[in-house]
Amino acid sequence: MESHIINPKIMLMNGSISYQRVLNKLTSLNPVFLQEKEFLSKVIDRVESFGPDVLIVEKSVSQIAKDELLNKGITLILNLKQGQIEKIARNVQGDIIQNLENVNFISLDDSNESSKNRLGHCKEFCADFMKGIYGCNKPLVFFSGCDRHLTKTILLRGENKFILKKVKKVASYYLYALYNRRLEFHYIKRNGLTCIKPPPERRSTSHASETSETTFVQVAESNGHAGSRKVSESTDAPISRS
Repeated sequence: MESHIINPKIMLMNGSISYQRVLNKLTSLNPVFLQEKEFLSKVIDRVESFGPDVLIVEKSVSQIAKDELLNKGITLILNLKQGQIEKIARNVQGDIIQNLENVNFISLDDSNESSKNRLGHCKEFCADFMKGIYGCNKPLVFFSGCDRHLTKTILLRGENKFILKKVKKVASYYLYALYNRRLEFHYIKRNGLTCIKPPPERRSTSHASETSETTFVQVAESNGHAGSRKVSESTDAPISRS
């Protein structure tokens, strides 16, 4: 399978690709194997008709289906969590399909067909292996060139797993605080307040000035008179209403 593809078409599926055998029933093996091969061949032909370069399946895929995909040159990614496949779908802007019976795909530029599904796209797809801490190879898949406003990925590398856990915890808290700061900034901006340049830093010996800052927010009243309101802020930049 291709490990590096430029401008790939990405197809995402929930469930698995396998043949459901009848349980608790005595049957001959040869007819069952022939039925399984015929069924999976039709499924893979159906997948190939949509023209994907990469197929992402939530659960398992039969070995017969894997061989068929390999012969047709379709890269397969399987055994993903539901949250992971949803993040990939959001990143590549593709739809997750439930079954192949009533599926019709459209191109990315066609926005008129709202009832049809959409294949995912990105500028570059790359699959690689990284050596783990116990010597095993861990597969990594990269979808590059997606819309940077949709999602981000941070890859932490290091030899000590204990230190990496601490770094991951700090990074997660930092991202949470940064996202919360952005929400507060947009809330302030929506209410007619603008951030001004902070004053130069100065040292203070008082304990109160070290623990908190006092910011004055100029508020324009509806009757035309301007008043001032004292607000305690945790940020460094004072804010005023324009």
